[in-house]
Order: sequence, then C-alpha cells, then structure tokens
Amino acid sequence: PTSLISFGFDVQGPTELSTGAFSDYASEDVPFQMSSGFRFVSNVPVLSRNNILINWGLSYVQLGYNKSNDNITGPLSENLQNHALKWLNTNLTVFKPLNEKRFLLFQLGGELNGDYAFDNMPALSLLRVPAAFIYGFKPNDNLIWGPGISRTYLGGALNLLPVVYYFQTFKQSRWGIEALFPARIQARYRWNSRSLMMLGYQVEGATYRLSNFNNYDVNTTTGPRFDDVELRRSEIRLGATLS
Repeated sequence: PTSLISFGFDVQGPTELSTGAFSDYASEDVPFQMSSGFRFVSNVPVLSRNNILINWGLSYVQLGYNKSNDNITGPLSENLQNHALKWLNTNLTVFKPLNEKRFLLFQLGGELNGDYAFDNMPALSLLRVPAAFIYGFKPNDNLIWGPGISRTYLGGALNLLPVVYYFQTFKQSRWGIEALFPARIQARYRWNSRSLMMLGYQVEGATYRLSNFNNYDVNTTTGPRFDDVELRRSEIRLGATLS
C-alpha cells in the first residue's frame, strides 16, 4: 500500500548547534531545548498504464527551534528562534518498463527551502533541483533491484551519489526489505493487504537559505554582511512506522 496523503508532527529533544564555520566574528554555541514542526506529504498517481506510471509528489515540512537559554544571543540563534525553517518540495516520479525483466526509474524535483514567510517567497533562482535515475532489473515477482545515480541535498550540501535500489519479499513470509542505499534501508512486515510496518533508518536533510540572518547581527554596520547564509541540516532517523 502507498499513502496518498499523510500528516505528521515532529518533536526532537535537546541539541547544541555550533557555528564555528562563520569564524570568530559570528561564532555561536547554542543549546536548544527542543525543535518541533508539522509535515505534510502527498504522492498521487497522475498516469497509470501498463507501459508507464507517473506519480506527482508534494511535501511541506516546517521546523521551529526553542533555545534552552534566552541569555545566549547571536544572529543564528535569534534567526532560528524567531523564524521557522520551511522545506517545500514537489517532484515527478516516472516508472517506465522496458520489458518484463527491466525498467527505468526517473525522479525530478524542485525545492524552496529557508526561513521565508509566505508573503515574501524566495526568488526562483534559489530553487534546488534534486534528481535521480535508476536502471532496474526484475528477476522474479519477489525481487526488484537496480543501480543508479542521485543528485541530492539529503546530506545538507549538494552531492552526486551512486545509489542502489533493492526491493525483496521473502517467499512464504510476511517479511521483506525496501532500500534505496545509502538514503534508507527498511525491513517491511505486512500485517494484511492494507497495513504494514517498516523498521530501519532514513537520511533526511536539506539546505536552507537564511534571509533574516542580518536582521539579528548587531555588528552589521561595522562588520561584514552575510547575504548568502545557508543552514545545511541533515539527520539520520532510526525507528519504526505503521501504516
């Protein structure tokens, strides 16, 4: 089963964010009490035929930070405290069978990420374009796999990575494996035809444009301006999901 529309709410515990990369001028070590936010994910079939399948996806994730100590101030900590990070993504996935044993899988997306408000959206020149291509094989009904390449921001910065798609259902078993290595590997247990459990890890990340950074920099008039500040955020999520 595939979820056409899903909603979620993330809560993450205490963490410390270090900004030494800005040099001593704007360096910060800020403890955050928690981060939390809302997410919406959709995946809708646009065209479904025997010779081609096209899905359209739309995702929105909003994440806000709360500092542990309000006495610690700086441009980055104030920016994150007062402006939630937003990740807006749309993508098209195309599955094209070549014959009964081989197929092509394409994905092309667009992302606008940052601390923007909806009445002041970032310029399209800041659009990030992730993409992926996989050449796949289907030896039998229980095994699908294929090598490929991905243009991705999951590590925070732009990376061009080799990937391996692997989908297997074990014979006479409710268990299986779904993987797009290295981005995710999950064991699958099917309760029935409509419900399943996934157990494993998934890498999630993006690069965010911080357009409000200079608003909190008290030294802007005497020091350098940081007009192209990006927060490159990534995480490894371990856990189980039931759908």
